[in-house]
Amino acid sequence: MERGQSLFCQKGDSDAVTWQDRKVVHLISTVPVGVTIEKVNRKVKENGVWQNKEFDCPAVVRVYNKHMGGVDLWDQRIGYYKHFKTSPTWYLSLFFHILEKCCLNAYIIEQSTPIHQKRNRTILQFHNELGEQLIGSRSYLRKLGRPSTAVPEEAGFNRDQFHYLVKAESARPFVHKQDAHIVWKCAVCERHMCVDPCFFRYHTMKECQYDDPNKSRAKSERKRAKAGTD
Repeated sequence: MERGQSLFCQKGDSDAVTWQDRKVVHLISTVPVGVTIEKVNRKVKENGVWQNKEFDCPAVVRVYNKHMGGVDLWDQRIGYYKHFKTSPTWYLSLFFHILEKCCLNAYIIEQSTPIHQKRNRTILQFHNELGEQLIGSRSYLRKLGRPSTAVPEEAGFNRDQFHYLVKAESARPFVHKQDAHIVWKCAVCERHMCVDPCFFRYHTMKECQYDDPNKSRAKSERKRAKAGTD
């Protein structure tokens, strides 16, 4: 079916209607409007430009949109920014559905309160600000792999343990003041550092950050210098 086309089926006082809008709409109604067709305006994009265009529409659709109850409008507004992550457990789906309803209720109350009437913001902006207020700065990334044992701050100066370098799976920055990614780390302290002089400085000095003159140039300059030596 093309947009604006309809199918009707009648039996007794009941009418079954299928209408092709942007998506297919199915209705069963006892409203005595029969197969009356009306016109509706829809925005369509033609040749890269949005413009209004008239389409045929069954009269029963207009009647439904005019008299539909709060539950239908509620579900419609929730569907705009719905949590689409599926879950195999039914209680998580129920939890997120209730959470979305609570957010919509809070938005409606805010817009209807006189002290907030000047706050002309959309429900999307309300969701974003609400999420930032609930999360705040408490955002954590789960580390992959087995959890490591916590190492105290004084572990680097503890001579009861044997500190030695091992090669890590990935390079990370730590000791250098520059953004220097080092693949070596101390097996005891779990800190990334180069062999010399950072390993010695970290285990003997409080201020161990090293200003490496060899890493002070920009990354693009280092690449050009390396290409010139090659």
